[in-house]
Amino acid sequence: MRNQTQKIMAEENHGASSDTIQIIKLILNILWGILITAYYIILDIYHIFSPREKKSLKGQHVLVTGAGRGLGREFALRFAKEGCRITCVDVDKNGCDETVSMINKDFPDTAKSYNTDITSQEQIAKLAEVMKKEKTNNMVNNAGIVSAQNLMDVTPEHVKRMVEVNLMSHFWTIKQFLPDMKSRKKGHIVAVSSVAAFTVAANIAPYSATKCAVTGLMGCLREELRFTFPDIHTTTVHPFFISPPQKYQHWSINSILPEVTAADVAAAALSGLKQNKKTVTIPSYMYYTLLLIHSLPTKAADLWRDIFFAKINN
Repeated sequence: MRNQTQKIMAEENHGASSDTIQIIKLILNILWGILITAYYIILDIYHIFSPREKKSLKGQHVLVTGAGRGLGREFALRFAKEGCRITCVDVDKNGCDETVSMINKDFPDTAKSYNTDITSQEQIAKLAEVMKKEKTNNMVNNAGIVSAQNLMDVTPEHVKRMVEVNLMSHFWTIKQFLPDMKSRKKGHIVAVSSVAAFTVAANIAPYSATKCAVTGLMGCLREELRFTFPDIHTTTVHPFFISPPQKYQHWSINSILPEVTAADVAAAALSGLKQNKKTVTIPSYMYYTLLLIHSLPTKAADLWRDIFFAKINN
């Protein structure tokens, strides 16, 4: 009986000792984490004044979705100036062909046009098959649709279409083109999200929901890649509302903050890609502003959104 009691006490002491060791390890890990976090914060502040070295894109192949106009066209034109070969993809054949003509006029035999519905898994698979000989170094998932409507007025068809274009297409392109990047252990995937993924506004619930989902998708993708494929990078682009040509005006925006242009967004995104940035927000200060607002009490956050951010009318 005495031996059994001693055995139980020894086990309890061992358990207590083990718990103490685990607590000490946790405290040390927390202290180490604080130290490393401080280092990265200082490094980020330093890079505000001394930007990171930018990688060269010359000779690389880039696939751009939604290249028929607007932001997609700006991306394609800027990649051409970087010395890239560009595959322009859009459901709008005329617009896509026009983009390619603009590029090839200044940079002969640089761009190709593919009339593809990115919501179709079959068409994306066919595109990947056609492009098999091309080594896609960079892919820009830019294609998207926007609209403003009260949530109760949105039709099921409208919601489904927005989810298919703004979100599901990212899954289909990634699933087709990521394996080739993995085989070469190198690549870069860019997704165009929105500041609507960080904040809220009335009348854009379906749009905002898809952009939140894209941001989540890209975050999870990065987690899947960063240990096993550290040279396959991801960049998520969060622009403030882009000022479109008048004929493509989908909503009216009331905000004291200026709308950004497609040229602004493409320039910032390309710079971010060349620095392997995880997140690019346009304008850049908005990312930290929105983080600060998120940390405020609800009523205070509402107040600051009312002062600074967009009120969208359908």
